[in-house]
Amino acid sequence: MEPWSGGNWQYLLHDTQGNEWAFHGVYHSIVVPLQTIYTYEWEGQPGHVSLETVTFEHHETGTKVTSTSVFQSIEDRDAMLVSEMQADGDQKMERLAKLLADLQPPGI
Repeated sequence: MEPWSGGNWQYLLHDTQGNEWAFHGVYHSIVVPLQTIYTYEWEGQPGHVSLETVTFEHHETGTKVTSTSVFQSIEDRDAMLVSEMQADGDQKMERLAKLLADLQPPGI
């Protein structure tokens, strides 16, 4: 991860059966602590790049995170929706919510 405007990112996912998936992109804009804009590409399907915008809004009860994906075509969007990527993304957000909840001091 090179978390600055123009920086690159890449990560690998592994499952218990030894399968591997690689993803990468470029950070286009980072406005700390409000917004991050970056590209997202699965290396298993090169050339199908989406533009991701993540915004962070402060609220009295916590932070609202909004993630928006823009695809190059309707076909690319539909392919993502029927893949396991949406479920994987939902699981990641659930794990993040649990981690953040575990970081809260008692009584909050």
